[in-house]
Parts: sequence; structure tokens; C-alpha cells
Amino acid sequence: MLRNLEKPFHVSFEITSKCDFNCNFCYARLNSTRKRDLHTEQVKKIIKKLADERIYSLFLSGGEPFLRKDLEELVEYSLDNKVNVSISSNGANISKERAKKLIETGIDTKHVQLSIHSYDEVHDFLVGKPGAVKDCLTGLRNLIDFGGNPVVAAVVTKYNCEKLPELARRLISMGVSHFRVLRLMVHSKEMLKMIPPFEMLRKTVEKLEKIEKETGVEIAVHAPPGFVEMTKGRKQYELVHPMCHTCSAGKISIGIFSDGTVTPCLELRDKKFECGNILTDSIKDIWNSKVMRYHREITPEDYAGKCGKCKSKWSCYSARCSAYSIYNDFLADDATCYLLSKS
Repeated sequence: MLRNLEKPFHVSFEITSKCDFNCNFCYARLNSTRKRDLHTEQVKKIIKKLADERIYSLFLSGGEPFLRKDLEELVEYSLDNKVNVSISSNGANISKERAKKLIETGIDTKHVQLSIHSYDEVHDFLVGKPGAVKDCLTGLRNLIDFGGNPVVAAVVTKYNCEKLPELARRLISMGVSHFRVLRLMVHSKEMLKMIPPFEMLRKTVEKLEKIEKETGVEIAVHAPPGFVEMTKGRKQYELVHPMCHTCSAGKISIGIFSDGTVTPCLELRDKKFECGNILTDSIKDIWNSKVMRYHREITPEDYAGKCGKCKSKWSCYSARCSAYSIYNDFLADDATCYLLSKS
């Protein structure tokens, strides 16, 4: 079925490569992969192109989207063209004025995700900027004060894992009703050291589940592969992508870099994964390019190593970008899996 799709369902668009943070887990921070930004009318052209092809799911990321002064204009333009838009931001640049302008676009603020990784200096350490947590919490407060209901997301590492329950409680006291804990997507062997030990994450998840039951606030934990199998728990994407059950890159989604270059996924930043430019190439040609077709035809049956032999491979959110980053092989093991570290 996926091999016969005529177009993607979802697009992730890195609308700027500029960022005021230097997060130590973010691939986009690497200068070697940064690209120029497009101007307003070029971005609108891309949005209109997606709308004309009836691709209505658009995720705006960066870099930091709020460093673009035209962000609200682009959001409003997307909504006017019936494109369902969501945003990922660090929150530090959301002044009262920007919060008001964003709310006035009519965006469903449950589709606005702010990244806050701890309530103290650990957040500042992870994002590489002293005092950042204060600015991020202020941005969150500004959105809430204007009636917003954003999601807060934290990337889980060994540095902030044990602080997440307290972070959740503090966010809930501010009025947050959706909290996500995101798995760490590694792009180097050195980053494997940042993954929290299994027992540390297990205890944290148990505390978060207790908070969820006490408060009724939605808390979702998107844990590394192997966590559900080792805990028989539910706090993970059990069916991450209902149509493909695994990594969606090139299967139901594409990524667009800030200069319009298209790739199966924004985590795949090597030139070998580039499939054209959305400004000049048709979506049909991009979607049917050799690289996209390769990704669309891959199934877990093609995986090598222990991933290929795992009984959970068809329901596992195995990140192929991590396999490529660590082993230079898209089909290799996902080294972030707890089952692999156990064996």
C-alpha cells in the first residue's frame, strides 16, 4: 500500500536554520548542515504548493521559528489555505506581543509545542545558554495568559530524567495540560552516553504515570525502543505511525530544509538523501525520486543485525536516522534500543 502512495501525508518544514540556543542533542545546530533561509513569499509559495496537492499536515520547526518575524503571517497563510499547521519552539522569544499575535491567527495552540527540559540550570546546560529556562517559562506563561494551551515537551537524557516528575508538577501548576517526554535521537556515538539508564527511566515513568492519574493531565512518554518490551508498559508510541508502524521517513512524510531542499526526514542531513527542491521541483517528482522510493519500500524485514531478528520490529519506533548516524548504514541496528544494550 505505502509503495503506491501518490504523495506524502505530512511535511516537516525547517523554516529557519537560525537559533539562539545551542542544544547539545540537536542535529540542526551543526554549522556544516545549515542552509540559507527563504523569504516570506518563497515560503508562502511552498505552503500553497502543498495545499494545491492537498497535503494538509505541516509541522514548522527550525532552528527557532520565532526568530522569523513573519511566523504569524505564515501560520495565518497556512490556515487560510486549509493547511493544519503545528509549531515546535524553544519558547524563549514568545513575548506578550508575539503570543497575542499567534493566538490571533486562529491556530489551535494544542499544536504549539514548547521545549522545556528541566525547571532549573539543567535546562540551561542542555540548551547551551545560561538563564534560558527563565525565558522559556516566560514564553509559556505569555501563551497561557492569552488563552493558549500549548504542549510542553522535554527530551529525556540522563541529565534531566530524574527531574521530569517535578518539572511536570510545576508545569501543571502553571496550567499546562499536555506534557510529552521525547526520546533522544542520537547522531553520534558520543551521544549514546546521554541516554538515561533503563532503571532511571523506568522509575521516572512510574512517577509520571502517578502524576497523570492524580491530575488528569495528559503525559506521554515516547521512550527509546525496547522500553515497552522490558517493562510491559504502555508509555510509548505503541503504533507510532498507524499506516507504517515504524520510521515514517519517505513512507508517509518528508522534510524540507530552510532553503527548500527536500529529504525523507530532517534528521537525514547527508547530501545523499536530498531529493530535489520544493521551490523548483514538483511534489510528484520529489516523491517518486530514487531516494524516496528506497525509503518507501523498506520494511522491518529488511533490517540487518539484531533489529532484523527482533520479534517487536513491526511495532517498534526504530529510528533509521540513528542507525545511519552511528553505523553509516540505514538498515543497521538502532543503538538506542534498551534490548540491544541488555544483550
